[in-house]
Amino acid sequence: MRAKLVEAAASSRSSGAGCSSYLRGIRLAPYASGRSLVAMAGRHQLSIHAAVMHCLARCADSQAPLSSLGEFLEKLAGMATELDAARLLVYRAAYLRDTGPERSTREASEAKLFATEAAGRIIDQAVQIHGGSGLVRGTVVERLYRDVRALRIYEGTSEIQKLVIANQLLKE
Repeated sequence: MRAKLVEAAASSRSSGAGCSSYLRGIRLAPYASGRSLVAMAGRHQLSIHAAVMHCLARCADSQAPLSSLGEFLEKLAGMATELDAARLLVYRAAYLRDTGPERSTREASEAKLFATEAAGRIIDQAVQIHGGSGLVRGTVVERLYRDVRALRIYEGTSEIQKLVIANQLLKE
């Protein structure tokens, strides 16, 4: 199914406004913008990359690399899964906007809600993996930790997104 959605999103890039609008930062719907979704995806990926690099480079007290410990592997797997889920919701919203005759407000709000909340969970896990060094001012993970909060507020808080989604469901 992922291949079909990615293929659909790729084909919509060449055919019209959906993905191209998303990628250029034009609104997908009244409360979810492509610009903030692109920023979130980049932060998701950067958080995961920083966590992977830290796991490969650091050793635990037992002198075993963090990458060999199940707890850290579980965190990395969860982070990657959340990133893929967020991307797929964004692709779906862009595809529906590009191909659907009706508005895709609910789908765009769902994508924004999930992507912003996932960004918070992903960066939180990255900070956990980094331990105390994850909060040292000036590090990549610390900066992302601060930045992700603003993404949850831009163009509609999570609570507003939930209201938009619920109102759209009631109209259907």
